[in-house]
Amino acid sequence: MHASWYRWVHKNVLVSLGSKGALLANHKVLHCDAPSGEVLNSVGAGDSMVAAFLASKLNGEDDQTALEKSVAMGSATSFSYGIAEQEAVDILYTEMVK
Repeated sequence: MHASWYRWVHKNVLVSLGSKGALLANHKVLHCDAPSGEVLNSVGAGDSMVAAFLASKLNGEDDQTALEKSVAMGSATSFSYGIAEQEAVDILYTEMVK
C-alpha cells in the first residue's frame, strides 16, 4: 500500500449527502452537487467515493477536483447495478464540471 495515504486520512473528512452531493472538510469546507440520475443500487457507492478521493489526492490533484471525482464515482456506481465502469464515471465528471 502506498504510504502517503496515511496523511490524507487524518486531515480530511469526506461526507456523502446522497442526492445533495458531498462535503469535504479539512482546513476549509467544500461542497459538490451530485449529478441527477436514477439510483439502481447504492451498494458500494460510498466505498467507491472514498477510493476515488484517495486516488485523486495520491495523483496530486487539488481538493475540489478530488471531491468532484469522488462524487462522480459514487454517483456512477449508484446509477449502476455494480461498481461503475470508468467510462460512466468520466461522462458524469465531464458533465459535472462544465
